[in-house]
Amino acid sequence: MATEPDTTDRTLGYLEGRITEQAAVLQDVRQDLAGLRQEVNRRINRMFLATWAIGGGIIAALVVLIVWGG
Repeated sequence: MATEPDTTDRTLGYLEGRITEQAAVLQDVRQDLAGLRQEVNRRINRMFLATWAIGGGIIAALVVLIVWGG
């Protein structure tokens, strides 16, 4: 009966250690996810600007053709 509190304390200590370890891993995952989101947003912004540039180029080309065709 004298070992039961020791076993319980050891088990609780083990669980506390595991929880701390898992919290650190979860924090790392969250940081990686935040970095990934930023990269995805950056690429989406670049793609959006590229579509605007392409659209503007097409409109400019059509205007030039209309003016020349007259």
